[in-house]
Amino acid sequence: MRRVSHHRVRYKARALRRLLTQIVRRFAPTRAVLGVSRRDDRASQALRTEASRVFDSLQLPFVVRGVHLGVALVVRGARGDRPNTLATRLVEGFTPELAPHLEQTEAVAWYHRAAWHSTALAIAELVERAPMAAAALARPAAFMMGRFHANLLTSLRHSTPRV
Repeated sequence: MRRVSHHRVRYKARALRRLLTQIVRRFAPTRAVLGVSRRDDRASQALRTEASRVFDSLQLPFVVRGVHLGVALVVRGARGDRPNTLATRLVEGFTPELAPHLEQTEAVAWYHRAAWHSTALAIAELVERAPMAAAALARPAAFMMGRFHANLLTSLRHSTPRV
């Protein structure tokens, strides 16, 4: 495993702080989700700590979730049955407007992976917090992907008030 220098982490933390502040001020989200990969090294922890500080200073509620939760929502198995499965499933089931980016993703999958994981994680959070909105966002193909349909039904049962 490659060792990341302290200076590099500090530089990335500074850049992350600046970018997160700009994004929060521009889009005014009501909640943030911090994704944690299964390979949670010191550099990842330092960047997550920095993101937490930014969100706290901006008084933005946030949760920390494993990235695998978003992937499992639309892909059966850890990686899927073909390269680029996650991106393809997200486009087919939720975000057809991102279809032009699939070709770029195939060319440099490592570069775009974080964006697709973030999208999947956002949808997973939506399923948990606002299942009706997640159902409205989903296209018919999404209901046959991964755990989306089962998780959606569970969330709907928990969120629907009993009469």
